[in-house]
Amino acid sequence: MSSKKPSTWTEISGPPSAISSGPAPRCTTIADVLSPIDSYYETQAHILTLGQPSALAASDMLGKLLVMGLVAGVESYIRSILLGITITCPLSRELVADQMIAVGSIDYYGVKHVNLALFEGASFAGDTEIIKKTKQLTGVTWAPLSSVDVALKAFDRICHMRHAAIHAQGALNRGNARALGVSASNGQKLNIVIELAELHHVARVCIDFVRAYNLEIYRGIVQKWLSAKVLSGVWKNDKAFYKSLFDLFYSKHDGTGPDTAYRSYRLLLPSLAARLAHN
Repeated sequence: MSSKKPSTWTEISGPPSAISSGPAPRCTTIADVLSPIDSYYETQAHILTLGQPSALAASDMLGKLLVMGLVAGVESYIRSILLGITITCPLSRELVADQMIAVGSIDYYGVKHVNLALFEGASFAGDTEIIKKTKQLTGVTWAPLSSVDVALKAFDRICHMRHAAIHAQGALNRGNARALGVSASNGQKLNIVIELAELHHVARVCIDFVRAYNLEIYRGIVQKWLSAKVLSGVWKNDKAFYKSLFDLFYSKHDGTGPDTAYRSYRLLLPSLAARLAHN
């Protein structure tokens, strides 16, 4: 058998072009003017305006990109709410006090937001990391089959769609297919299709999880504050702590419950009085 290499090669694709490094991407600063949940509402509303039926029908890729955007919005919400808790909650600050971060994070994020370094390398596109980081940074957990647990499991299935969209142009691997409850045989390759109904279903699942998580974590933090005697029962002493927490979680978009920190605080007074009575 001859080992001689061929002397010529047939071109099968065009040659690469020379590309300079180009300018750095244009960036704008982020202003924290909304609570994390209201910021997510705004993000989702904008994404859904792009998912018009005609546009989705014309592009197989558009729906997949919009699913990526919806899930990325949830990830951003989780980071924002956990960051806010590590700044606002004294119990959370104790939990993160001994965690290690890169020295360069102080220069990049600044002292106020240096806790963002706690999330570097973490992905919240799935239930495992959300549960892990929530417990690690807040100490809050939830019961199986609770509202947030059910909502998170549904969100995790959506994350499998997002995984396929990002890593395989929509093609489902075995794990994705199993999580989504679809099956293939004889080597069939399955590709997710995102039309208007699927896009709205993804949006519904994402918003349900964000709402359930927002309520569960708020209640969990308040309960921990009651148990650890962070709150004294005197508004002028507790105002700074409680208003920061209320503003972090309150949704002006939903407009449910008390609309000010003080009115919300007053609902806690019976619990505070009961705690003080047992001291």
